[in-house]
Amino acid sequence: MFQDIDFNNLWLIVSKPDNVPVLGLYVLLAFFTGWGLWQGVINDRRKAAGKPIIEDSGEKVHCWPYLTRIEFISLILVMVLLTVWSITLDAPLEEPANPSQTPNPSKAPWYFLGLQEMLVYFDPWFAGVVLPMMIINGLIVIPYVDTNTKSSGYYTVRERPFALFVFFFGFFVLWCAQIFIGTFMRGPGWNFFGIFETWDAHKIVVANNVDLTNVIAARVISPIMSLLGVADTVRLSAVAAFDSQATIGVVIGAALVLGYMGLGPISYLFGRRIRRREEVLDPDTGRVREGAKLATIDAVVGTNPSSPNPMRLMLDLFAISFRLPTAAALAFLRVPSVNGALFGVALVGLVAWFTFGFVTVGVSTGAVLNLAFGLLALLWLRREENWRTMRGVLLEGVPNWLTIKVNDLGLLRYAIVSGLFLMMFGVPAKMVLRWTLAVKYIWVLPGVFNV
Repeated sequence: MFQDIDFNNLWLIVSKPDNVPVLGLYVLLAFFTGWGLWQGVINDRRKAAGKPIIEDSGEKVHCWPYLTRIEFISLILVMVLLTVWSITLDAPLEEPANPSQTPNPSKAPWYFLGLQEMLVYFDPWFAGVVLPMMIINGLIVIPYVDTNTKSSGYYTVRERPFALFVFFFGFFVLWCAQIFIGTFMRGPGWNFFGIFETWDAHKIVVANNVDLTNVIAARVISPIMSLLGVADTVRLSAVAAFDSQATIGVVIGAALVLGYMGLGPISYLFGRRIRRREEVLDPDTGRVREGAKLATIDAVVGTNPSSPNPMRLMLDLFAISFRLPTAAALAFLRVPSVNGALFGVALVGLVAWFTFGFVTVGVSTGAVLNLAFGLLALLWLRREENWRTMRGVLLEGVPNWLTIKVNDLGLLRYAIVSGLFLMMFGVPAKMVLRWTLAVKYIWVLPGVFNV
């Protein structure tokens, strides 16, 4: 894992005049983000103690001479920094463009590298048109769908957990991380190189573009048919039928994409069902309370126990589909009974998974860091109170939060928020498919578009 560590290559990449300001931006981003979060933590602690928040504490500074003096000193320091910078580092100018020689790697300006990195995982129309359009539209609709009026004009963390999570995930994971990868980890041929890996211009990587339907056929259908003793000719014909250009492949891809995007409406109906059950059903008898009026939504979500319908069964399966795996994963990681043995099994499995996943793509340091993080997470869950807290959040807090959001947002705003949310989380899901199974397309509609 560590035999190809090249610190000299790391220094050459980081010290390039083009990359120095990009690295400085990440340092400033980490500093000011941490500072803002710390201000929010302080405000949360002050409010819990009954004290006024920092913004309302009455601590003010006169513009003259205090603020003006600080700004003047900062101006001088920035001028000194820029002067030293211009002396020690050459301007990132290159020779005149040569039409017969293409730079390798050929990179866009740093602020476009996130989009250029997305081209690795998505079709160009999706990475270059749909995703930027969704980002712009998402920023536009934020003021219209945000129902939380707290934290206006002051820092806080506890009062805006969902907004902070969405911001950090969208900005840091889907944008800043992509720019970092494109700047410091994409070398000749746009191949992926680890932080300490030598940029070899002769590195050859097989860029397989596999469709998810082909993966299903080759890794699921074909082995099952082989175990059943099906003839090779029949098995190969069945595998060919799952091709993305065939009818079955198109149907499976469409079902996966539309089913994923359908999680938004299903979660809305699930939240409405929980809310309606609280409103009209007696928790002791399970019957409709006297005087409670049944609305049309009861017929849709199956709240009325006297009129079961297929949607009721679908919502029950939807709840089971995320509660059972979550409970099983927490139970396995916590290992409350046979602690020693199962904890060792969990740790070995975690080590093997992260080592395989990250070493295969050449990120040795990433594997080590993720193993350390996973070990800390396991040790944290070993404490009974932490495990119960995590279990309560995932199995009780998330459904309750969903019900509150459904009630606050309403149908239209919830549809917009859930659609943008699913699109946002679809990006890392597609990236993981690309890294692990070389899946380029999930749904191929012949002659129209690829997803």
